[in-house]
Amino acid sequence: MDAKRLLNPVGGGGEAADQNLPLSAHGDAKALFENFLESAPIGIALLDLQFRFVLVNRCLADWTGVSLEDPALRPLQETWGGLVREWLPELNEVVRSGEPLLNQERRLEPPGKITRDVLASFHPVRDKHGNISNIGMFVNDITPRKQVEQALAESERKLRLITAATSEAIIAYDMQGDVVYANPAVERLTGYSNVELQKRRFINWIYPDDQARMLGFWEKLFKGEGFVGEEYRVLTKKGEVKWALSSWVPLYDESGHQIGVQGIERDITKRKELEQALVRSENRFRRLVEANVIGVLSGEGELITFANDSFLHMLGYTREDFNVRKLELSDVSSPECLDTEHNRWDGLLTKGVCPPFEKEFQHKDGSRVPALCGAALIDRASRSWVCFVLDLNDRKDAERRLRDMAEELARSNRDLQDFAYIASHDLKEPLRMVSSFVRLIAQRYHGKLDSDADDFIGYALDGARRMNRLIDDLLIYARVDRGQLKRERVSLNQILKRVMMDLGNLIDESTAKITFGDLPAVTGDEVQLGQLFQNLLTNAIKFKGDAAPIIDIRARNVGEEWIISVQDNGIGINKEFAERVFLPFRRVENHQTYRGTGMGLAICRKIVERHGGEIWVDSEPGEGSMFYFSLAGAESVGGI
Repeated sequence: MDAKRLLNPVGGGGEAADQNLPLSAHGDAKALFENFLESAPIGIALLDLQFRFVLVNRCLADWTGVSLEDPALRPLQETWGGLVREWLPELNEVVRSGEPLLNQERRLEPPGKITRDVLASFHPVRDKHGNISNIGMFVNDITPRKQVEQALAESERKLRLITAATSEAIIAYDMQGDVVYANPAVERLTGYSNVELQKRRFINWIYPDDQARMLGFWEKLFKGEGFVGEEYRVLTKKGEVKWALSSWVPLYDESGHQIGVQGIERDITKRKELEQALVRSENRFRRLVEANVIGVLSGEGELITFANDSFLHMLGYTREDFNVRKLELSDVSSPECLDTEHNRWDGLLTKGVCPPFEKEFQHKDGSRVPALCGAALIDRASRSWVCFVLDLNDRKDAERRLRDMAEELARSNRDLQDFAYIASHDLKEPLRMVSSFVRLIAQRYHGKLDSDADDFIGYALDGARRMNRLIDDLLIYARVDRGQLKRERVSLNQILKRVMMDLGNLIDESTAKITFGDLPAVTGDEVQLGQLFQNLLTNAIKFKGDAAPIIDIRARNVGEEWIISVQDNGIGINKEFAERVFLPFRRVENHQTYRGTGMGLAICRKIVERHGGEIWVDSEPGEGSMFYFSLAGAESVGGI
């Protein structure tokens, strides 16, 4: 059906309208209207009050897929019936109210045709009596606009996802200073939720000392002047202090009017903490350099670019010397060190550090300055480095003095030992002669002189015997350090058993009871270790109490050494004499009651120390004594 057919309304009073027009005018008007309908870019239709289509233009017919070639009108109405039913609520409202219904959004989904989003408006059409006779429908295709809106909504959704996931705090305010948007990072930065942010201004979470400065930027921001990269401190809800890097811009609408502001806040707390730690480290280093406790120098390659006063003073240079003359490492290093310097420099470039090493610098006057150095590479590209230098002059002098003293002391000890050995050896012969003559006098004249003479002769004999024992012990003491220590693997079990056999008479006479555990095999001098056990056992038997002596010897392993203990039930030793008993000729008991020379424990100490160990005593008067000594390098337990 063509457009002429479409312009013939059914039951709408169209013929009455035509009677008032001249024939030519009538034809022109129809032609114009036909052209209007054919070219209109919107869908146009006229419906009767039963909501049947009585007129439809080609645009709307094309959108819905209805054929306009059907010569009959009613099939056309039936074909459009489904579309009419979709709009029944709007059509009923127009008929009921008599008012137009505008801009109703609907979606056209005709079979086999493009789905379209449309905007429909419905207008009542009245006859000459003012009654509603028809309904005019105008349909605009808004599909492109809806597509743009959907794309914009999708873009906004993605933007919100991105802003929600970003670690940057993003926040926007309107011109009244109220929050209109804040992503989750804002709460992580400030501790305030979105609800709490609605009641707070930007200035509320700024650290008090930074508020005045940031308020100046904030006021300019609402006048259209943004700012970038301002650092300030944030005071969180919990009272913590964080650092933020702030950038803000004004927001404008389409007409160019400012509608608010938006900012990005980056949490830079960790960076500021690192910066502050670096500043503290630099300050410590600066104080170290300026304190002039040790020499500090730095440079690039061979060139020394910095040296503190301590280093310059160490080598005899002044600050003016350093500023005027460009010093290189070769200028301040002794010629003997130059070869090794290259090796250390290669190691520094490879590993980044140079472990502490000793070297000799060359003083300005040509003398040598011993020093302990350590260096670190600062930048590999520029070969820049820093070096710390400790002057060893005083330490080297002290080492030389100590070495000289040690040598002198060793020489003195050797001389003293030689003297003691020779003196005691040479004293034996005259003492033997004196003792012999005193014994002859005692034999010939005992009882023939007065009683005082007999006492005097007795005193002389007793003194000669004590002197003889003293000389014997002095010889033993001197022999401990004489000659090479004979080191061999020996069994302490076997040594102890042999000593007990040698002391058999003494043990029997004192009715002493001696027990011992499984003792280790050690590396040492068998004769001297036997002397050690003999002296300790003799000492325990000699200084017994009222009861018979009970002596117990045990061993326990501690790390790389053995601790041997010798326990007795004797008279004990006062703690204040615990060190004194190991000194030569020092006795803590009356020699009339307990005979001896005071050399036994001194000999024990010398033997133990020569074997690399220690000896000590734990004792209380009347409670017995526990002597301990350690022997290094123990190998195993048990006899050989």
